[in-house]
Amino acid sequence: MIKINRKILNLVYWFFLSATLVAAVGFAEKSNQEVRCKGLEVVVDSTGHYFVSPGDIQDLFKSQSASVEGKPLSSIDFRMMEKRTLTNPYLESAEVYATIDGRIRIEVAQRNPVIRVINHNNEHFYVDSNGEFMPIGDDYSTRVPVASGYIFDRMTQRSLAFAVPMKDSASKPVLKQAHEVAEFIRKNDFWSSQIEQIYVNEKFEIELVPRVGNHTILLGNSDDLDNKMGNLLRFYQDGASKLGWQSYSKLNLKFSNQVVCTKSVALTNDTLSKQP
Repeated sequence: MIKINRKILNLVYWFFLSATLVAAVGFAEKSNQEVRCKGLEVVVDSTGHYFVSPGDIQDLFKSQSASVEGKPLSSIDFRMMEKRTLTNPYLESAEVYATIDGRIRIEVAQRNPVIRVINHNNEHFYVDSNGEFMPIGDDYSTRVPVASGYIFDRMTQRSLAFAVPMKDSASKPVLKQAHEVAEFIRKNDFWSSQIEQIYVNEKFEIELVPRVGNHTILLGNSDDLDNKMGNLLRFYQDGASKLGWQSYSKLNLKFSNQVVCTKSVALTNDTLSKQP
């Protein structure tokens, strides 16, 4: 008899517990439907870029048609707010949700440009780490390598997926190659401080312009970057440090495991003038 009573007591306990939980959930849902939005809270990621401010995002929702303040949280379309937020061309992602105190929180991540392009038509735009094109901002610009010269890609292409192909279809589009070089530079502290420009010459070969010295670096293409730039670093450490940064006008990295140097014309002429 005692065992039966315990079973009955357990059943009654679980019945009342389930009923309480259902009632609590129902009350919470009803409360959420009644809670009205108390305002927007915007958080912009701290990546070191300043393309977007919290005020820029809040401005998207200031118009009468877009305003959410004062509306019941249950009537607000968070997915639509995310889409509206991402109309800003400098954002990579956005997340919108309601906080416990009735505010709407918008968390955004900025895009990360790795190269600034000045194409053959003098059109300027960025290419970010995902290969997507970005406009140049009016109020803020970031320090990344500049790619210029014989580049015929346009901002309207929107992505490296549509980069202008080379005449030799087996080769990567030249802007893709420049982007790969810029990514390589970005991930290396020494090259980030040393290389300031990527130039595409009339043969669609990539040249690098350093900050120190009057020479250019003929890279050729973006293949085997670790080896090419490793050879260049060893040359800087062993050769250029002894002979001086002004001794050469061009350093050619196109050939495997070597740096082919062209002496500076000014240095050659000066040497010849001193001969007896």
